[in-house]
Amino acid sequence: MHRRAIVSLAFAVVTLLGVCGSSPLSVSGAKPKITFSVQNWAKLVADPKAYAGDPVNIVLQIFTDPQTASNGIIAYQGYADPARDNWATIVYTRVKGIESGDFVKVRGVVYGQFTGKNALGGSITDVTLVASHVTEASVLDAAPPAIRTVKLTSARDVQHDIVVRVTEVDFAASETRVFVTVANDSQTEASFYPFDAKAVQGDTQVSADDSSELLQYPAVETDLMPGVVSRGVLVLPAMNPSRATTIYLSAGSNDFTETFDPFVFQVPAK
Repeated sequence: MHRRAIVSLAFAVVTLLGVCGSSPLSVSGAKPKITFSVQNWAKLVADPKAYAGDPVNIVLQIFTDPQTASNGIIAYQGYADPARDNWATIVYTRVKGIESGDFVKVRGVVYGQFTGKNALGGSITDVTLVASHVTEASVLDAAPPAIRTVKLTSARDVQHDIVVRVTEVDFAASETRVFVTVANDSQTEASFYPFDAKAVQGDTQVSADDSSELLQYPAVETDLMPGVVSRGVLVLPAMNPSRATTIYLSAGSNDFTETFDPFVFQVPAK
């Protein structure tokens, strides 16, 4: 959705709330049949009215400022698929303090759909929700669900007092997340090179993914002064979650007399 379309729809939300004869914070309907989450959100998007009253449990990234109606109802717009700016969703609530750019966990029910026009005259239809709970979330809460998570308690490699650890690897359907900690215990400035990250399964190698369709996870600092510890998430393409995986990371220092080999970490097969 283009930004001009977003702004137009935000104003339409105010109009909708202002003329609404009954409060959208009360929804009645048949006994709920489906609980909607990111795994089956596409089904809801296809026909929101058919699932009015069904429960939802979703993480959204808010992309507009809140719009408040005279009856006190607040409307927020967020993406249920923030990596692709997709599945725009309107949330009705009385919870305050949410701002554009925030990630939030929303629990509530489907209200229906809102249809309006964007700035170019095109039709826009968004899922609408009534939220019973809206709580703070993080970008990692919005990450594609892991098929397999591997915790690595002793994966540590040290060269010239630069310590690199891999603490967790998440294998998801669309990406592989590698949780990395780098500590510079040396007396000179150190560098970490996330773009050099690679992983190998059998005879297949993948490299760090810099796709624009990625969430902005916390990143490891690329330049670390002595004594600094930095943590972040590297993203690799999707890999087989059941196979043994070798991860290669790169770091160095400003002492050009020192040579570094790749920092190597083993993830066991399932």
